[in-house]
Amino acid sequence: MATGLARQGYQAEYHGTAIVPVILGNPTVAHAGYLRLMRSGVYVNPVAPPAVPEERSGFRTSYLADHRQSDLDRALHVFAGLAEDLTPQGAAL
Repeated sequence: MATGLARQGYQAEYHGTAIVPVILGNPTVAHAGYLRLMRSGVYVNPVAPPAVPEERSGFRTSYLADHRQSDLDRALHVFAGLAEDLTPQGAAL
C-alpha cells in the first residue's frame, strides 16, 4: 500500500509493519481528508498535534491479513480521489 500511495503523490512511510503512516503536514487537511475517507468507507486514524508535530499530521493506515486485494485496490481508488481534491493541478501533496 505504501508504494501505491507514494505513486499517487502521498508521503507514505513503510517501516516493515502493518501500519503505514501517510504524512500530509497540515492538521486541517488531515481532518478534512479523514472525514472524506470515512464517508467513502475507508477507515484511517487521523494524527495531529499534540500527538505529533504539526508537520507530521496525516493518517495512520493499517492493514490486516484478511484484507482482500480488492479491498486494497478500492482504498487506493478512494485515496486517488482525495489526492486530486487536495492538490492544485500539477502540484505534489
